[in-house]
Amino acid sequence: MRVGSNLILKDGFVCQSHNWGLHRKIGSLQSALNALSRYRIDEINIISLSYQRHIDLIHDLKAISNCYCPTPLTFGGGINKENYKTLLKELPAERYSFCSLLVENQIEPIKEIMSVLGRQSIVGVMPLKIDNGELKIFSPASGCFIPFTDEIRLRYDEYCDEIVIYDVSSDGFKSGFNFSILENIPFRLEKLVISGGIIKSDISTAQEMGCSAVYVDNSVLHYENGRL
Repeated sequence: MRVGSNLILKDGFVCQSHNWGLHRKIGSLQSALNALSRYRIDEINIISLSYQRHIDLIHDLKAISNCYCPTPLTFGGGINKENYKTLLKELPAERYSFCSLLVENQIEPIKEIMSVLGRQSIVGVMPLKIDNGELKIFSPASGCFIPFTDEIRLRYDEYCDEIVIYDVSSDGFKSGFNFSILENIPFRLEKLVISGGIIKSDISTAQEMGCSAVYVDNSVLHYENGRL
């Protein structure tokens, strides 16, 4: 099982994320990539939160393009039919992650990227929480959480090689991943990557369950002896 890390990027800077809503800038992208490389992380998932303004997204893309990183990168955030060709040409990413296009059923850019790089290049991100007993997913297009439907689930299952299950309620805390979320989403476990509030025991649990990978956040990377 792989151990990766999320990097939340906004306006060209890495941010510490809390509950998928509060983001505190903590430094440059290159510094974060250097640190993660020292920890021997298997892969890095960069999520840009600058998708609402084109100029802000450009800042993030330039920051990534100007960096060096030997670790495989996945990029997501703001990918659409207007910019996906530019991303494919300029970004040093091996895979691309999607949320809004899958939630909103705007699949054409995903199909185009898949036709160039193959299905293994497509990663779905599901920012999920349980609200009054109901499973909800964050829709970047609307900026709010909406009910998680079978239609959304089927699109993720059809188009994504792997799916990141992001526990937003635990995001940024050392509370542990809420594994009960997985009870409501009948995907094959070997297709799943879990993230959000990850603690050391979660890595062992995910490995025993047969999950594909675990993505830790910045707060759990800073141990004296390095990698979890």
